[in-house]
Amino acid sequence: MQKILLCCVLLILAGSTAVAQNKEDKKEKVSSSQYEKKKKRGTDTETRKLNIKRYLKLGDRFYAESAYYTATEYYKEVVLAQPQNRYANYWLAMSLLMSRDYEKAELFFQKFAAIKPGEKDKESRWKEEDEKLFDKFHFYYAQALHRNGKYEEAIRQYSKFKATYDKEDKDKWVKLANNGIKGCELGLNPYNSKIKVNRLSTLINRSYNEISPVPFDDNTIYFSSLPSDTLIFDNKRKLRPEYRIYTASLTDGGWGKPVAIKNEEINTPRYNVGNGSFNADKTRFYFTKCTDMEDDRSLCNLFVADVKAGKFTNVQRLPEPINYKEKYTSTHPTVRTGTDGREIVYFVSDREGGKGGLDIWYTSRIKNGEYTAPKLVGGPINTPGDEVTPFWDEAGKTLYFSSNGHPGFGGFDVFASKELPDFGWEEPRNLGKILNTGYDELYYNVNSEHTRGFFTSNRPGGRALNGIASASDDIFTWEVFNFAVEGIAYKEGDADAGSLEGATFKLYRIAPDGSRELVAIDSNSRDGKYFFKLKPDEDYEVEAVRPGFKPTVEFVSTKDLPMEDTINKNIGVRKSAYVVFGEISEEGKPDVKLDDVVYSIVEVSSSGVQKNFGSGKTAVGQFKYALDL
Repeated sequence: MQKILLCCVLLILAGSTAVAQNKEDKKEKVSSSQYEKKKKRGTDTETRKLNIKRYLKLGDRFYAESAYYTATEYYKEVVLAQPQNRYANYWLAMSLLMSRDYEKAELFFQKFAAIKPGEKDKESRWKEEDEKLFDKFHFYYAQALHRNGKYEEAIRQYSKFKATYDKEDKDKWVKLANNGIKGCELGLNPYNSKIKVNRLSTLINRSYNEISPVPFDDNTIYFSSLPSDTLIFDNKRKLRPEYRIYTASLTDGGWGKPVAIKNEEINTPRYNVGNGSFNADKTRFYFTKCTDMEDDRSLCNLFVADVKAGKFTNVQRLPEPINYKEKYTSTHPTVRTGTDGREIVYFVSDREGGKGGLDIWYTSRIKNGEYTAPKLVGGPINTPGDEVTPFWDEAGKTLYFSSNGHPGFGGFDVFASKELPDFGWEEPRNLGKILNTGYDELYYNVNSEHTRGFFTSNRPGGRALNGIASASDDIFTWEVFNFAVEGIAYKEGDADAGSLEGATFKLYRIAPDGSRELVAIDSNSRDGKYFFKLKPDEDYEVEAVRPGFKPTVEFVSTKDLPMEDTINKNIGVRKSAYVVFGEISEEGKPDVKLDDVVYSIVEVSSSGVQKNFGSGKTAVGQFKYALDL
């Protein structure tokens, strides 16, 4: 069953089968229906005891075949009959961990650790089992704790593993443990991304994986799905259902019912299909087809189709050495446009020459339609772990991808790396909590304004598969927090008088070097009120300008705000020091000053509208009036 999980990772796709596989061996045949009958017959303790060896054998067989759900059922039967059976508790915990039921995996790792030697247990045999069968207990227990957000205890278990594991491949496993510790430290001091996350409706998300969401426009998405809500058992390879590419449209009532692409060159029978990606002008569509090989590997190849008026034509398999018919997987395409018009296709492969596991590679489609030989993406992006589901953001010149090789919160986290001027890459940056969890976050994408996008995750909350809420992946949307600032301009010293009509407002973003960038002008501020939308983790200045008053600036920041908010910032403006003064004399006799002359101060607009500011009397022939503008 791990191949289903890989369907969202390598996979789909590299992914493969969408069923709980009960395979046959030479000694005995066990179908799902036979298993259920045997399970019912073995409900009493005595019958379970009679079946212990057989159940352990079947559990081991299905675990070895990556059919973890089925292995879990057999190990569970043994644990119910023999709660102190170390072997069954340990491999039940491992099966649950591989099935992505992390809470139960932690529980049975704890039960395994709590079992103590009995009077009849030989110390030498107990020690031998620890060294041969359970030598990675502390590592996998740490992984379950890590996934469940119990970072301090996970660090202790990773450290115990480093101190006790002593085999030839120690260096490799110690590096993995150190990476886990760094991820836990990140969890203890997390950066919380300023986004809101929403799961798409059950019309889109079913119990199996929904993966690889790619927007065509603001109202249309394509994604891959196996639309079933129950665990599928099927021993006949030819009858197994496959993942298909679907499309759905956004209406006033939400996302509509998905419809499969009616093109067998894309949704080809007996292949799992997904991982779609459009080029910049939406004229080409890259995607993946995967098939199960006889040796149980999932083999994926990259394909491309022409797109016009919503129709897909001229489907072609990308040539070798991008694809290998039987050797390496190639999957997860994403496309950028080069300065010379060529298309650069980033993709994921397990081919030789990488850093280990799945790595991100690239090839270029030149103007004549040919493709260059693949090259490994350089710099710090690829690790000995797995890097999958890349997405190229042209607006930000940033490559987003998921990885379990960089320190994270557990499983696959989403990372970002900007391309440098010398064509290298920045150190990948974890996108933080809210987006990333202890579960798997994959297929992240972002719109050109960097305000929203899609991703997939197996975090709990969706439809359960075989009773496990985190067994399969659902499609989510994300959008940035809606930060804003609003307020009024008022005359300093007279806040109770309300807003000062005639004020206008400007919003400036403050760059890290202190420079200011004008980002908005409030054009609806005649009543002295303003409103601006803000982005997370930015510094701003709001400037109020009103004739007769000194321009006034107020500082606003969203850097330390934990959740979306509207900031209230009223701006007190000070009157400009305008004074009208002069002398009034008798006409024709400038030396004769007139006292007690009543005068008025009148503003005359360009349209001829007059406004009286006030009046007074001359003293010693002089007048002086401070303008209240």
